Amino acid sequence: MLSTLVIRNILLIEDLSLTFPGGFGVFTGETGAGKSILFESLNFCLGDRPKPHFVRHGAEKAQTIAIFDLPVTHSLYSTLRDMDMELDPGENIIIRRTLTCQGKSQAFLNDYPIGIRLLNSLKPQLITIHGQFDPLLEPENYRAVVNTFGGLQDDQTHVAQAHKTWRSFQKKRLGLQDTIRQQEARKAELQEALESIRSLNPKPQEEDEINDLRNKSKHKEKLLHSFQIATSCLEGDNRAEELLSQALSAVHRVTDYLPDDNKNLVEALEKSLVLCQEAAQGLQAELEHLAGESTSLEALEDRLYQLRRLSHRFQVPINNLHGLLETFEAELNTLDGDPFDEKTLRQEEAKAREEFTQRALDLYDKQSLAADNLQSDVQAFFPQLKLENAELKITFEPLEEKEWSELGMYGLRFQIRTNKGTAFGDIHNVVSGGERSRLMLALRVVLSQFLETNCLIFDEIDAGTSGAVASAIGRCLHDLGKTTQVLSITHSPQVAACASAHYLVKKTSQDDTTTTHVMDLKTQAQRTQELAHMLAGEDVTPEALAAAEKLRKS
Repeated sequence: MLSTLVIRNILLIEDLSLTFPGGFGVFTGETGAGKSILFESLNFCLGDRPKPHFVRHGAEKAQTIAIFDLPVTHSLYSTLRDMDMELDPGENIIIRRTLTCQGKSQAFLNDYPIGIRLLNSLKPQLITIHGQFDPLLEPENYRAVVNTFGGLQDDQTHVAQAHKTWRSFQKKRLGLQDTIRQQEARKAELQEALESIRSLNPKPQEEDEINDLRNKSKHKEKLLHSFQIATSCLEGDNRAEELLSQALSAVHRVTDYLPDDNKNLVEALEKSLVLCQEAAQGLQAELEHLAGESTSLEALEDRLYQLRRLSHRFQVPINNLHGLLETFEAELNTLDGDPFDEKTLRQEEAKAREEFTQRALDLYDKQSLAADNLQSDVQAFFPQLKLENAELKITFEPLEEKEWSELGMYGLRFQIRTNKGTAFGDIHNVVSGGERSRLMLALRVVLSQFLETNCLIFDEIDAGTSGAVASAIGRCLHDLGKTTQVLSITHSPQVAACASAHYLVKKTSQDDTTTTHVMDLKTQAQRTQELAHMLAGEDVTPEALAAAEKLRKS
């Protein structure tokens, strides 16, 4: 339980130290006196984000200290050991947090520095705070209520894990199918590309060859004429070849008479004759090639156009088109293999689905039983909370497979009717504010035996109630205080009269400074005076005091 709360320089509080006994304690005071600051300070101490201007005006630093007295078996000690904080079981838990006016915050747990997020994660093990619009009654929390009552948290975790496994296999299968579709499309694309390339059958360096042929084809007549003239100049009677041959013969006849330095004339003439003969042969070969060339310029232009179009499609030079055949064939060969075992994956998915559905059905059976018992236990509290005619109904609805989730295969609804003969409806559509408070209180009382939290805090749970209803809420909180610590802010004298500890919150102003104070009303006279004030307002009459005394003793 929370045994001590120290607050320094937070909002309207300058320096406050409170000690709390077990049982049911209340905080009363005028609206705006600063009652909520107490719980805001406690929440801050346990890791919540502070509101703007949280540090008291003029102060350098705010500080809160919360001391908890826990049983030796409390799970928090095990949690702290896992965090390398060695505390003896049963040792007081002392949490201290500071906040400077510049916004810098530090926190310590029994002098061990602790991160704010980590500190906040420990909060549910220490306190539970409820308001009139407690999230406990929100639809998204219904399943957690049933699981808590039935002790089914582990079962729910197993269902969530099974669902995750199933969906993982399903995602893999769908991803595999998508991959297979993409690969089939790529194979078709490659096959079509190979067919296009093979039908054109490009040759290595073909562009260079075509350009050469085009050039020759454009100037074929000029080339033929020129080559014929050149050939006639080299071959035949009185032509260059014959004349060179005659010159060489003439020089050969007088070789013996030539000076040594002129004998190279023979070698020069011999070379000239050979070159002339080679040139004549080359010209003749070109003439024969040109005469026999049957490819028209139009055919060459068409071939080049087809090659250029294919080059543009695959974004490679024409001379490299031939190399694409090998590249595409190699890629196609890798795709023709079947590395994916879709059948095995389908089997694994089916097995995981079966595991999930079995666990979900088992959980549903347990939740159904827990829901029936929870419904009965909560219903049993209704008469003492002045809800004699109310009925709670917890129902399950099967979901379509596409709606299955980590929560299971069934939806869960809490419905209520507050008057006999009326239809059941969703809680937020049917109940009033006061009825909602009492329904939430009944749930909290029933669930308290299953929770480890030793401190329950209620923020105006009695809002919207008065008279006998408020008295019923007060008695219920008093009974709850017999097994756990209960602290509550209230404006109801009927609720305050049921408390075993009473704290009066007052606000004073002096020299342009406003300060919130808390007084522990230890004597019966002090408590009676405050109850009379709550009943009558500013003017406390003897009649109000008598009514307060009667209320306190009732």
